[in-house]
Amino acid sequence: MFGAKNGLADQQLPCFRGHAHGDMHLRNILVRGSLQTRDLAYWLIDVEWADQAPLLYDHAYLELSALLYGLTRSRCGRVLPLLAKLDGEMPTVPVQLDLEDTGLVNLVRTIRDGTVRILSDREPRRADVWHRQFLLARIAAGLNWAAKPLDDPALRQAALVTAAWATRLLVRRYHQDLWVDIAREDHAGDTGEGLRA
Repeated sequence: MFGAKNGLADQQLPCFRGHAHGDMHLRNILVRGSLQTRDLAYWLIDVEWADQAPLLYDHAYLELSALLYGLTRSRCGRVLPLLAKLDGEMPTVPVQLDLEDTGLVNLVRTIRDGTVRILSDREPRRADVWHRQFLLARIAAGLNWAAKPLDDPALRQAALVTAAWATRLLVRRYHQDLWVDIAREDHAGDTGEGLRA
């Protein structure tokens, strides 16, 4: 899809760059205290700030880390209904989310909303740039997790589905002509001809 045929591979995209952790998952965040006692403190461990990198990858990676961790405890056990709920989309097959699934969605939404709130405050005129960059970061995080030697193949599949979901959102929002072409190809016939891309 991002090959030369569609003209997406060679596009120059604006990009926010800065220092990045590079491995921002739940086990690299230490927490002490509690909200009730108002002495909540956080520490990041395993930090490597040396190189500048595209921003928002850490946020996407942390989101996916939380999602995959929660998915192992989910009753529904499927990532698509959770992603649909997170992105305000209707799932193709409706699934009732239980309290644990809803708590997981709320956790990931809290991570995402905090990121979006800060970006909206600091870069309100460049929302298209950071929104696109965040989607690209979500794709990269999903592909990175899928490439890991995970013990559970279902988590690898969930990471790939997450990358595909973010790709779908990216193409639908920023490449509408391609989105229409893909839809047209998909309905070209019932033999699967449109799925060969």
